[in-house]
Amino acid sequence: IVLVGVTGFVILATMLNISSYRDSKEQAVRLYTDKARSVVLAAEASRENMAKKWKMGIFTKESLRAWSDNGEIDKVVSAVPVVSAWETTMAKADEGGYTFKVPKFSPRNPDNEPDVLEAEVLRKFEKENIDSYVTFDEDLNSLRYFHPIRLTQECMLCHGHPDTSEELWGNTDGLDPTGARMENWAVGEVHGAFEVVQSMEDVDAIIRTSMLKKIA
Repeated sequence: IVLVGVTGFVILATMLNISSYRDSKEQAVRLYTDKARSVVLAAEASRENMAKKWKMGIFTKESLRAWSDNGEIDKVVSAVPVVSAWETTMAKADEGGYTFKVPKFSPRNPDNEPDVLEAEVLRKFEKENIDSYVTFDEDLNSLRYFHPIRLTQECMLCHGHPDTSEELWGNTDGLDPTGARMENWAVGEVHGAFEVVQSMEDVDAIIRTSMLKKIA
């Protein structure tokens, strides 16, 4: 009788603990998804703020051309809205406990070359009009949140038709002010994504500790 009673109690306790673990993990995933969305929204806000400065005339193609002619490429790059957005967001990544990436096909910066999952998501963004994509990476034990980068009019200064390079940048080689080849892209196209990678290691450790206390 004691054995039957204890066995039933152990089975019930185990089922309750498994259910509690799953609920805790699902709640953590939801919280981290919300956190990742907030990070991406902040990056987009930074990008839009830089675009607004372009419209106000604080940055102009003339100033970019002058910097380019003087070899001040760092200044040229810092005036690009999307670059300003990801640099601002990456600056706080360690403090915020996340990894921020900007994967894209044929990147000018080789660090942004997409892995298998990122390439799959980028193709998904190209085909579908969706605002975000979130998945759980079992191999990394991390939540990965993606938001598409859609080209705006400001992007055309560097990524527009090569034939405009002479008018814009004073060269007939189809090069932008950084010296890279202009790609003839169009406004609205997706050419990259903001990605937040959030490791679940810390929250797993907290959940394990809580489960061990319950079991004890």
